[in-house]
Amino acid sequence: MHEEKCLEKRTVYQGPSFSIRQDRVELEDGRESRREVICRPDRVLALVYDGEKRVLAGEKGHLPRAPLSPGESSEDAAGRLFAALGGEEPRFLGQIMPSPAVLQEKVLVFAGKGSGQAPEGLSWMPLSQGLEGDDLCTAAALALWALGEE
Repeated sequence: MHEEKCLEKRTVYQGPSFSIRQDRVELEDGRESRREVICRPDRVLALVYDGEKRVLAGEKGHLPRAPLSPGESSEDAAGRLFAALGGEEPRFLGQIMPSPAVLQEKVLVFAGKGSGQAPEGLSWMPLSQGLEGDDLCTAAALALWALGEE
């Protein structure tokens, strides 16, 4: 497999929550091409579960997530998110790159036990009913969790 050689990286848009970068690359056959890449801060995703095989999820079945603050470690960000959700002792499960061809972003998945009232905008959803939606990050997080629970 040939890796493209990056000849130049140039930010063409800088917004408050993401930027767009244009890369000039050299292809395997020597030709040049351009790639547009959306750059977002890395995020932590919280898989908070209880003893009844339920997880905290949003209305569309998405698991809660939050961006890392500048200079913040993923463990600190996970601790901050889990504290806000009423979760305990998050443990790292793995990382997901939702769309590496066009999106420069890592989603770091943490799981931990939770209990009590669901925070506003979230509810306890039984895994037996399945989580709806097309969120790749949620699906991958649940798969990582299931593999670790066997």
